[in-house]
Amino acid sequence: MADISKQLTEQVIAARDGGHKLNIVGGGTKAFMGRAATRTPAP
Repeated sequence: MADISKQLTEQVIAARDGGHKLNIVGGGTKAFMGRAATRTPAP
């Protein structure tokens, strides 16, 4: 598996700077928890 930490960091910073919400998704095992997230697709 490739190390994509730099790409993820850049996306998080861009979302923060743009005032966008993040929808952090792992394996989808806890999708039932919390409020439903709405997001704008990444460019």
